[in-house]
Amino acid sequence: MKRSERRFYAKLYTVIVLCGLIVAGLLVLTLSGGAQRIRSTAANSGSNTASAMASASANASTVSTAAATAVPTAVPTPTAAPTPTATPDTTSDDSLLKIVNRTSRLDQNYVPEDLVQVDVASSHTIYLRSEAASALEEMFSAAEDDGVNLVLISGYRSYEDETELYNYYVNLYGKDHADIIDDMPGASEHQLGLAVDLGTSDGTCRLDECFDTTGESAWLVNHAAEYGWILRYPQGKQDITGVIYSPWNYRYVGRDMAMKISASGLTMEEYFGE
Repeated sequence: MKRSERRFYAKLYTVIVLCGLIVAGLLVLTLSGGAQRIRSTAANSGSNTASAMASASANASTVSTAAATAVPTAVPTPTAAPTPTATPDTTSDDSLLKIVNRTSRLDQNYVPEDLVQVDVASSHTIYLRSEAASALEEMFSAAEDDGVNLVLISGYRSYEDETELYNYYVNLYGKDHADIIDDMPGASEHQLGLAVDLGTSDGTCRLDECFDTTGESAWLVNHAAEYGWILRYPQGKQDITGVIYSPWNYRYVGRDMAMKISASGLTMEEYFGE
């Protein structure tokens, strides 16, 4: 036999032996149940993989649902600081709310810087501070539209004017009377240029308590505050203001404040706690 033939048969024999070994191994595995264990292991492995995937999916769904339904935490809104309320100026000489009385007097040299002549019915030339003059003119016009004819008796009076008037009343009625009417030097709001004495066109009850029985007085009681004016010395308040009931004496404080003070029924001293 040739060498090449011997090599061929040797390879063939080797292949036959290997095939026999593989067949024998399969027979042994089958008889011992090994194949079943392999299939069971493979099945369990696949089941565990599927279960793990399902669990992961469920967890992801839970997280997604929780994120979707979670209520966002509310961010607290900062509380705005309250706006400070300005304290009314009742002490500065040029303030519209300056209170002048026996215990809070004006210097004898004080003269308002914005005095103007008032263009209303009066027996002589009278001055007031500019804002008060405009408000008085508007009030007189409104009263006239309602058929009420007011007359301006007095407005701004200097310290010297007050001194002369005070001495006149002392000589006429005595000091006790002069001390309780609105003419004491330095203690009269006429020197502020914000106070007026009002009367009727026919002179009825001029500077007298009976002025409150006139139609002019009734109109003022109902409408003066709308134009910034208040009755400065009400009835029954002499112990507070130091001045007798003077239904003819009105004081300018500005529209908003006049409405508040008038509605309160208080004097300026009471309203501002002076």
